[in-house]
Amino acid sequence: MIEDKKLDDILRCSQCGSDNSVENTFCTECGSRLNPEEELESDDSGIDSRLLKIRLEKMKKPIKRAKAILTLITVLYFGIALFFLYFVVVKLSEKWDGNFPDSRYHELSMKSITLIIFFSICGGIFLSFRIWANSNPFMASLVATILIATFTLIRILLDPASIISITAIINIAIIIVLARAIKPGLSYNRLKQEMIS
Repeated sequence: MIEDKKLDDILRCSQCGSDNSVENTFCTECGSRLNPEEELESDDSGIDSRLLKIRLEKMKKPIKRAKAILTLITVLYFGIALFFLYFVVVKLSEKWDGNFPDSRYHELSMKSITLIIFFSICGGIFLSFRIWANSNPFMASLVATILIATFTLIRILLDPASIISITAIINIAIIIVLARAIKPGLSYNRLKQEMIS
């Protein structure tokens, strides 16, 4: 809302009711034209490019949020892989003084190496989603959401008690954030295509 302006300097949007400066051509909240009776400066396709730009800007927030989540997931997976690498290289080596039976040391090493490979692959997958989100936020968000939802669902089906685990709760929160970026991502792609054509 505009507060320190005179009433004459305020123009109310007919679409959303927000107060705007009279200098504005478009509503700062919804992007609608404030003076529809004025002639539109349109391109050949009849689409007002300024309106498209305003709509694109409004859609960037959920897309940025999805990109941030994909970046966080990538860093998390690679961080866990580095932790297990540290565990194998440093901690198991430090504790190996001959007191561990060979089979126990071998078992811990193999489990840790398996986890390093698993988390590195997951980190690589989500890094590719993050890079993909720069060019196609809709598909990157959709595929990442489906992948995390599938893994979470499989885990819950295999172990129903895991639904109340911190990991499942975090995964569900990530799914919600990524899912909220799907629709704006699709609209963003469509509007970008309209601006190009």
